[in-house]
Amino acid sequence: MTIAEFWLAAGLVLFILEIFSLDFVLLSLGAAAIVAAAAAGFGGGWTGSIAAFAVAAAAALLFLRPFAVRRVRARGGPTNAEALIGAAGYVTQAIDPLKGGRVRVGGEDWAARADEPLAEDTRVVVEAIEGITLIVRRDA
Repeated sequence: MTIAEFWLAAGLVLFILEIFSLDFVLLSLGAAAIVAAAAAGFGGGWTGSIAAFAVAAAAALLFLRPFAVRRVRARGGPTNAEALIGAAGYVTQAIDPLKGGRVRVGGEDWAARADEPLAEDTRVVVEAIEGITLIVRRDA
């Protein structure tokens, strides 16, 4: 096995192990191993490939990994429940301010509460969500 083949194999193993860790450290080290393989392939030998690995690993861990972590863990769009705020629907079971009722919003049936009594088929708008209950008001 040549030095370049060693580094390629190491990089491949690190990439595979990254699938199980998902913290981008092994991915960064795997990328550094590929750089070391290239250095060995260009005649760097063990000394050159280890130096290339060290520099590439430091660069990947300091610059690439934080970017990847921020990108993956960045807050996406609203959750399904948050997306319902402001959505229109209609009452499917009359809503009593003390007992609540049911509404259909976005094709789904939800428990609902309102500040005023609302009859079936009344158009409503979702104002908030408390647990699994929608807080609605009459649509103007």
